[in-house]
Amino acid sequence: MRHFFTGPIAALVLVLAACGDGAGPSAVIPPELAGSWQASPGCLPECGFTFTAVANPADSINVVDFIGLTMEATLTRAGRFELLARPGGIPPVTGRAEVEGSTLILRDDAGAQDTLDFTVTPDVLTLRFRGTYDVLDFDGDQIADPATLRGVFLRR
Repeated sequence: MRHFFTGPIAALVLVLAACGDGAGPSAVIPPELAGSWQASPGCLPECGFTFTAVANPADSINVVDFIGLTMEATLTRAGRFELLARPGGIPPVTGRAEVEGSTLILRDDAGAQDTLDFTVTPDVLTLRFRGTYDVLDFDGDQIADPATLRGVFLRR
């Protein structure tokens, strides 16, 4: 199936700072989660940044594979994060990161918040964004369709 982006590629970064919900987490990032993580064409098929259509979960697009995008995530023990999409020209998203159990809450410097579920092994970070995002047209009607988002990153 052919996929169409409904906005500029910067929309992929905006999805990382979309609205979410709040909680009472700790600003201290556990050591196993802290560090630099990357999903790039060089780590396929293990890693990716995949949008899956809500209406048809069999229809998905991994933007790392589809357009050669590299996603980088850096989390510090002190509770800061930076999310970067390359190729260049897309500004990084930075802000505060907090953890409660296996929930990661990202609040960008502008105050937008996103909530994610995460699992981490020594070398793999999997993020499941709780929201849905309308940034891709899965059915070709030129209208963005709701999609879930999952990122799988390898430790750098």
